[in-house]
Amino acid sequence: MVYELRVKSFEQLEGLLEGLEVDTGVRAFGEFRGRKSVIFITRHSGKYHLWVRGRGRKGEKGSFLDFDEFKDLHAFLERALDRPVQARVY
Repeated sequence: MVYELRVKSFEQLEGLLEGLEVDTGVRAFGEFRGRKSVIFITRHSGKYHLWVRGRGRKGEKGSFLDFDEFKDLHAFLERALDRPVQARVY
């Protein structure tokens, strides 16, 4: 069984991302390159890794982004995420 926690605010998401464990991830909805997208966020070796894929686009490969610093990830998500925030931690 997979446990998911619904994120209710950008501030809550920030706190969860700062302490993100290797076996945990976040699925969020937003916009990337002018298209509605699903953004998957994980953390490994001190870096944040994102896979961004257009919503409803079967077969699309998506884009990979890496962020060394939390402040850079924060700046990207502040622009990209839907408001109100739609995200789940799994």
